[in-house]
Amino acid sequence: MSWVIISIIGCGHIGAKRARILDNMGIQTVLYDRDFGRASNLAGVLNNSYVYNGVSFPQTDACFVCSPPESHVEIAIQAAEHVQDVFIEKPLALSLRDPNLKTLFETIQKKGVVAMMGQSYRHHPSLNEFRKQLDAQRKNPVVFASLSAGHYLPDWHAGENWRMSESARMGASLEMWAHSFDTANWLFGEINAVTALIGNSGELGIPGDDVATALLRVGHNDAHVVVHADYWRSEKEYRVSATLAVGDALEWQMESVDGMLEAETAHFIKAVQTRTQLQPDLAQGAKILEIIDCAKLAAQTGTWQKIPGEWKKLVGRI
Repeated sequence: MSWVIISIIGCGHIGAKRARILDNMGIQTVLYDRDFGRASNLAGVLNNSYVYNGVSFPQTDACFVCSPPESHVEIAIQAAEHVQDVFIEKPLALSLRDPNLKTLFETIQKKGVVAMMGQSYRHHPSLNEFRKQLDAQRKNPVVFASLSAGHYLPDWHAGENWRMSESARMGASLEMWAHSFDTANWLFGEINAVTALIGNSGELGIPGDDVATALLRVGHNDAHVVVHADYWRSEKEYRVSATLAVGDALEWQMESVDGMLEAETAHFIKAVQTRTQLQPDLAQGAKILEIIDCAKLAAQTGTWQKIPGEWKKLVGRI
C-alpha cells in the first residue's frame, strides 16, 4: 500500500478502533484528542503512531474525524482547508440545521478532496449478499420490511462512563437511526416520508432516548419499513427482514462485525491513493440527517413528515 499518513481526531471508542486497524495495515497515524492522556495511552499500544500536541491542524494526507458529532463539521472543514481527504464517522452532524454544513460542502468542492461518510454496514459481507438477493427480486418488489438494532448500553460502553458517552447523549434515535436509515435507503430505495415514536424510560439514567421506532414509506411503491432501535438488548443485534409482493420473505441477521470496519477503512485508503470519490459521500450523510430531523419532528407532533429534500440545496445538487 502506498505510503500515507493519517490523522485521527478523537481517540475514544471508534477512534481507537480506526487507529488499531490502520496500524495493522502498516499506516502511520497521528493521534489527537482533547484528553492528551487518552491519546498517549492509545499510541503506547500501537506500532506506528504518535500523539499530536500542536496548536495548528496536523499536517497529514487524510483525516478520520472520530470526535463527538457536534464537532464533526468544524473539524472536517479544517481538514479540507488543509487539502486533506476526510472520513467522517456517522452522523455527519447533530442536525441538518448545522450552520456550517454549507461551508463544509463548498470547501470540499473547492479543494477537490476525497470525502467519505462512515457507514460500516455497507461493508458487511453477508449484508451485501442479502442486498444481491433483493436486487435479483426487483420484479417482485418489497412491500414490507423491518430493521431492528439494539445493544445494552452499559455493555456497549463498558470500561467508560457510559451514562455520559456519545451514545447516551445522542440517544438511540440519532446513534442507531444514522445507520439504519442509511441501510433502509441502500437496500429498499428512497425514503419518502416518516412517522416515529421516541422515548426515554428513565431506567438507564441517560440524557438521550433509549428506544426509538420509525415507520418509513420507501421507494416508488411506498413500501412500509419499520426501523427500531434500543439500548436494551442483552446481546448486540442487527436484523433485517423483507416481505415481497408474492409473499416470499428474505431475512438477514448480523452474526459478527468481524472485517466490517477493516473493509470500510481499506476502501477509504484506496480512494485516497487513487483519488476516487466514494459512496456513501457526505451528501448521503446530509440526506440521512434530514430524514432523522423529520422523524424527530414527527415524533414530537404525532404526524407524518414528507422528506422535503432540502439536503440537495445544501450540497449543491439542485
